[in-house]
Amino acid sequence: MLINASWNINSVRRRLGQLERLAEISGADVLCLQETKAAAAAAFPAAEIAAMGFVHQAVSGFGGYNGVAILSRRPVGEIARYSHCGRNDALHISATIDGVSIHSLYVPAGGEIPDVARNPKFAHKLKFIDTVADHFAGHHGYRDAIVVAGDFNVAPRPADVWDHLKLSRIVTHTPIEIAAWND
Repeated sequence: MLINASWNINSVRRRLGQLERLAEISGADVLCLQETKAAAAAAFPAAEIAAMGFVHQAVSGFGGYNGVAILSRRPVGEIARYSHCGRNDALHISATIDGVSIHSLYVPAGGEIPDVARNPKFAHKLKFIDTVADHFAGHHGYRDAIVVAGDFNVAPRPADVWDHLKLSRIVTHTPIEIAAWND
């Protein structure tokens, strides 16, 4: 059995101490990270993370922002980096661990204005969610063992936030995002 944890780390280099603490207290076999902000392989602290017991690593970085990773105590196979919506921005990586397809995913935040006509970032977020849904339906369907972990930047349920109704006009809480996510 795999024990998995996910964290939007918002700079893996800045939070190595916290990552080590998470590894210790969670007992996780696999850690999925988002917003690693390590653009090149040389910028990712692979040796320090291996010293924490995560010797198997699948990493995708881009331009000092975004970036996703899968860190594992168990052997990793079939690593794949995905680009969605015609952008190569390191938001999705997968690896197979013990026969399970593990995905670390970062859904773009979507800017401040929840209007596709006025906010290209929001329009991109909705397109990204649709594209990722199509990706999973096309590649996995219901036949594979799969874990999708990440920062989804959508709060679909009332229990996710302090007041779902009051936040319904704020990006990450809008009905259109929730509908896209649920689809």
